[in-house]
Amino acid sequence: MTATDLVLHHYPRSPFAEKVRVAFGLKGLSWRSVIQPRMAPKPELVALTGGYRRIPVLQIGADVYCDTRRILAWMDRVAALGHGTVEELSPEQALDIARLCQPMATSASPHNDIADDQGLPFKEGVMVSVMPTDWGFDPVIGALVSAGHDSIALRREDPDVGATVVHFPRAGFAIARL
Repeated sequence: MTATDLVLHHYPRSPFAEKVRVAFGLKGLSWRSVIQPRMAPKPELVALTGGYRRIPVLQIGADVYCDTRRILAWMDRVAALGHGTVEELSPEQALDIARLCQPMATSASPHNDIADDQGLPFKEGVMVSVMPTDWGFDPVIGALVSAGHDSIALRREDPDVGATVVHFPRAGFAIARL
């Protein structure tokens, strides 16, 4: 297992995860599968995401991409990763990968070009919460890495996993200063 392995947290009957699985197949990508329960509790997933429990979630080392839209946008940028087949992993093995890796997302080039309700820009490092606006209103809390018109990234620490950066699409998610 390496820090660049694609690890998809999903369950077989999820139509949202099916979009990602089909995209992986169309692009001929190698990926690893972690089957998650359809319904909460999902303690291993929550350790990676900080509370986000919807499926699918894509893990690359200690970087975690939430929501089908964010995963497919990421795939469009890295379409030339290679070919291969799926390999099954346990949730514990996925947590081990995150524990052994450092997040790839850094503050070297943050793009923080959105503002809060008072018109104040979000600054790197400020504590924020992110949560879906349609259902599953479980906030994820962390230090802002970047917030743009199409994505939000938070750095968080978990006692079981260590540092992760959790990536969300901007559409369909609310960000709030704590």
